[in-house]
Amino acid sequence: MRDAGYRVIEAATAGEAIAVLASGARVDLVFSDVNLAEEMNGHALANWLASNHPQTPMLLTSADRDELCRITVGATRATLSKPYDLAIVAERIREILLR
Repeated sequence: MRDAGYRVIEAATAGEAIAVLASGARVDLVFSDVNLAEEMNGHALANWLASNHPQTPMLLTSADRDELCRITVGATRATLSKPYDLAIVAERIREILLR
């Protein structure tokens, strides 16, 4: 994503992502896998984001198409199936940010 010109803030867990968002850092979009290793998965992170930063869009990804089917897609939530090409991710992010 850096190569595509985006400023990237990495978070290894949903908890770290929440800490970044709670810190007041400017975050234009959250890109996360549905299946996270910690106690909070991508669904829970998306719900937290919707409650606490509803204007911040989120792009969720997973290799499990059934998981993606359970996600409510809307103005601030989109999905992307794995495997994907990084150029496709960059294009999806660009589309989401231009909405």
